[in-house]
Amino acid sequence: FRGEEDFPGPRTMQATARWLTEHAPHHRAKGEPFMLFVDEFDPHEPFDTPEPWQGRYEDEPWEGERLIWPPYVVGGVSGGNLSEAEARHVRANYGAKLSMIDHWFGRLLDELDRHQLWHDTAVIVCTDHGHYLGERDVHGRDVWGKPGVPVYRPLGHIPMLVAWPGVAPGTVDALTTSTDIIPIVKWTG
Repeated sequence: FRGEEDFPGPRTMQATARWLTEHAPHHRAKGEPFMLFVDEFDPHEPFDTPEPWQGRYEDEPWEGERLIWPPYVVGGVSGGNLSEAEARHVRANYGAKLSMIDHWFGRLLDELDRHQLWHDTAVIVCTDHGHYLGERDVHGRDVWGKPGVPVYRPLGHIPMLVAWPGVAPGTVDALTTSTDIIPIVKWTG
């Protein structure tokens, strides 16, 4: 990648913002509803980011080759493959990638503001899974990635954010899954 804008996450968010700029006003002017589904792959391995994101969450400067892949092994359990410093480094790289994607997602939300789409556009943000970053399983072993182990909180407790026109912001304490989006879209369609 030549620059930050060339990374997959920023490219996806830029393309989405461009679509909103070029198409949403035309749909609105014609009274036509639209649905825009955006599948943003990041934050995902490899946890590589350019400056100014790289190193943002390091306690001290990292010496040596950057670790941008969690230590995948059979069953996803590292068995002590990483030192504490290496584990912190991988987590810091994950956090940097997440922050970079959040930044570009913020630019997409700015486009919703710019085109005043919030009053007639539902926005749903969710993900398919979390990510283990060295949390301990019931046997006290480090778990990395998305291995074939039980679904513990870091992997299965995922966000679902819904901004709905005319509904005040709030929190709903209910069990939801990403399959709950289908009835929402069907109900409104």
